[in-house]
Amino acid sequence: MLNPMDSVVAVNGRRYEVCPQHRAYRIPVAAEMLQLSRASVYTMIRSGAIRAVKFGRDWRIPAIEIERLLNGRPNPVETDEAS
Repeated sequence: MLNPMDSVVAVNGRRYEVCPQHRAYRIPVAAEMLQLSRASVYTMIRSGAIRAVKFGRDWRIPAIEIERLLNGRPNPVETDEAS
């Protein structure tokens, strides 16, 4: 869960709130928060390094995914060990 003290991120003088009220971010905002180019974010989405959801023609990155990336936590890998 998000800690209220960790929910504000400052990037290039702008403050972003990473909180449950913002369930997902558009690519340009997420790219700026992560200090990546938009092209890099799209590449990372295609490779599976960033989990994202497509709404119509637009992609959204969930707030929990932004938090994971900012905190440097690894991407959980789903394994099929039951088979």
